Amino acid sequence: MKFKTELELKDMSKKEIDAYGDSIGMNLDRRLKKDKLISQVLDYQLENTKVEPQPKAPVEVPTVEVTVIPETDANAVTTKPAFPENETITFLDGIDKRSLLIGGIALLVIVIILILVFA
Repeated sequence: MKFKTELELKDMSKKEIDAYGDSIGMNLDRRLKKDKLISQVLDYQLENTKVEPQPKAPVEVPTVEVTVIPETDANAVTTKPAFPENETITFLDGIDKRSLLIGGIALLVIVIILILVFA
């Protein structure tokens, strides 16, 4: 049942307020002033209002994928530098790193000279 607001009750007569009070299960004394009757009805409505909890929206929990790494012996793991100092790293069938660097620099110098000449 929908309860009446204070404004709706003020628009009603004392007889209508008494009838409304009977309909919501309360006994009113019509000998009281209208404002007192309205106050009693509003208090009764407030005490008998049942607020039902709203269902909570489901919370989406992000999933995390966990990979378990088996335990290893810490001493068994060794690291090796990417470019050892005394080891020749070869690229392209025997061209070592130093020769490749020198060739790249020479090519860059030639391109710069050509740009300056034809610009």
